[in-house]
Order: sequence, then structure tokens, then C-alpha cells
Amino acid sequence: MPNILLLGYTAEGSTDKRFFESIIERTFNHILIDSNIEIDVYRPMFLSKKSTGGFNESLTTTAIEAANNGIMILCVHCDADAAADKETFINKINPAFSTIKNYSNPPTSICKNLCA
Repeated sequence: MPNILLLGYTAEGSTDKRFFESIIERTFNHILIDSNIEIDVYRPMFLSKKSTGGFNESLTTTAIEAANNGIMILCVHCDADAAADKETFINKINPAFSTIKNYSNPPTSICKNLCA
């Protein structure tokens, strides 16, 4: 039985959805080329961003949805509102990732393998 990698991703818009799907799939395939284990990377599943709450709450809900769909790694795209992405990581990505990493609400599963 082959090993499989189920990827998911969330982004902000419809153009992001089309753009990132192939990039994510190709990137993970390239990363795994050097491994000694045969792993099939399935086409990433798009999970739409939830409009309720702020970024933190929205991403937490998406990570729960990812776990419910068997997704092993959730890739997250968030536009930088400035020339550099530093502020986006400080104000959005890092706090949301921290919340998800510390999430414990059994029996609810959550995908804690995150990739910005």
C-alpha cells in the first residue's frame, strides 16, 4: 500500500486558489524526490477561508475542517499588506499558528501541521 500525503490549502481569493494549487503540489513533490520513501502527493484540497471572526478564529476553523478531511499538512496564504511580509507574520500568521499548535478540545481534531 503506497504512502500518501494529503495536502490542504487556504488563500484569500479565487486567483490565489488557482495559482497556489499547482505550486503547492509541485513543491511537495520536489521536496520528496530526495526521500527514500515512495510517497504519493495528492492534489491539494482547497479549503475556503471562513468569514466569521478574525484571521485567528478563521484559520482555527479551517484547521479543524482540514483534520476532518484527513489533511496532513495545511498550507496557508495571507497577503502582506506592506512591502515586506514581517508584519503579516507578526500580526496574523504567528499568532494563529500558535493558537492552533496549543489547541486542545477533545474530541475535536485539528490539523497542527501548518505551512505559511
